[in-house]
Amino acid sequence: MLSLWIIFALLAAFFVALVNIIDRLIIKEEMKDSKLAVIIGSVSAFVCYLIIGLIYGISFPSWNIVGLSLIVGILNVYANVLYYNALKKEEVSRVVPVMATIPIFVLILAAIFLGEKFVPLQYLGILFLVIGAFLISFREKLHHIVLSKVFGTILFASFLIAIISVISKYVLTPENILHILFWFGTGGLICALLVFAKHHPHIRENAKKGIIYLVFGSMLAVGASFLLFYSIAHGPVSLVLSLYESKPLFVFLMVLLLSKTYPKLLREKMSKRIIIQKLLAVILIVAGSVLLI
Repeated sequence: MLSLWIIFALLAAFFVALVNIIDRLIIKEEMKDSKLAVIIGSVSAFVCYLIIGLIYGISFPSWNIVGLSLIVGILNVYANVLYYNALKKEEVSRVVPVMATIPIFVLILAAIFLGEKFVPLQYLGILFLVIGAFLISFREKLHHIVLSKVFGTILFASFLIAIISVISKYVLTPENILHILFWFGTGGLICALLVFAKHHPHIRENAKKGIIYLVFGSMLAVGASFLLFYSIAHGPVSLVLSLYESKPLFVFLMVLLLSKTYPKLLREKMSKRIIIQKLLAVILIVAGSVLLI
């Protein structure tokens, strides 16, 4: 029988894949403002975490734990700014798979700070992930093969998320998940308000069209975060993140389905060659994630 944390990690991947699709629609067609998207998403998440805190109690474990939890929230905002900027310029089926490089950074950080060790197959998994990430990022432009212009942005966002994951493993226990989520949300809210203070004069009226969809997506993301943090608290962080990185497969299948049924919705190019390229890259990425287990 599968452990509950494994099931939760896979469910988190599915929900986040769905959020990725919603985010692409919002940032490309509706809101078109990455900073406003982050602000609304962070405030929505904080409200959800505050409700959880009021229901289960808001605790103050220690200055060290609270400080690190606030840092998690702050880093999450910056990672999301990079993520939305990438989604605005690139197809979601190319952005999300590159973020599957997160386990590579997690393994390195976990080995340094948490004492987790590599096994030989994990090196092969890393190789598959790197090849898959590069393969999904190449596109044909004027009869030349070029690397996606947001490749570096996505890699840096992945590195920040890896730091978040390692810190989360340090501060979370099975008993304090619901209490610590409040402090994660507080850190995100503080950072989001700072972004708003600087950015609000540049918010366009038409950027507010996608707010309802973004709030819905944020609620889904909060649910996915709870599932993910539960998994991190109950299982090895590198294994949890490897399962979580199955989301490129979910994204690919969702995009393929939507491209066939509603081609004007995502407007992704899906020629036979591109489908083969993306499918091969996703297979390499998922296989690499499995080998990292």
